[in-house]
Parts: sequence; C-alpha cells; structure tokens
Amino acid sequence: MAATHLKEMQADVQDAALQLEMLYQMLSGHALFLRSRNIDHLIDDVLLIENQAGALALSIQDLKGAALRMGEAA
Repeated sequence: MAATHLKEMQADVQDAALQLEMLYQMLSGHALFLRSRNIDHLIDDVLLIENQAGALALSIQDLKGAALRMGEAA
C-alpha cells in the first residue's frame, strides 16, 4: 500500500516537473524574442524573465530529483 502511494506521488511530481518545464520553455522563448528586438527599454524585462526562468530550472531539477528518489524508495 505504501509503495503504491509513493508511486502515485512520484507520478504527480513528475507531471508537475513536466508542466513547469513547458513554462520554462515558454519563458525562455519569450526572453529570446525580447532580446532579439534589441530595444533598450526591454532589457530589464529580459533580465527579469531570464532570472525567473533560471530559478524555475532549478526547481524543475529539484522536482526531478525528488521523483527519482521516490521511485528508488518505492
């Protein structure tokens, strides 16, 4: 029973990581688009988006690591 519950939790964490990965790709693409516009007043927006995307990437790595450990424990 506990192993089944852990497997379900692992699947939920993996799903969350995948959804966040899609958000990361969208943010990265948006930052790339803004950077390509080469407009000076957008640089603060670009830096903010890139910073948030970087933090999101770290969270995704953490979630994937947690899911992996859950799979090993189950």
